[in-house]
Amino acid sequence: MHLVQPELPRFDLEAVRALLGDDLAIDSLDLLQVVLDCESVFGIVVPEREVDRIRSVADLIHVVAKYLWERDRPEPFGHPLGVAA
Repeated sequence: MHLVQPELPRFDLEAVRALLGDDLAIDSLDLLQVVLDCESVFGIVVPEREVDRIRSVADLIHVVAKYLWERDRPEPFGHPLGVAA
């Protein structure tokens, strides 16, 4: 008996490097909608200053991952490490 392995989707590393404006024609309003959708789906809040820094797909992934990490690992007592109250 031979088991058939399902084919996994291929991940194109070049797509991660794509620039949102130049390569994908995503303008600032489109980016804002993408970020709002990510916030809704993942239950995160991305500050506007972070949105302004997103230039590529990799940047977007990094920002979403950063806020997912912070959402799932809140600092004890609400203070970052090394910061006095």
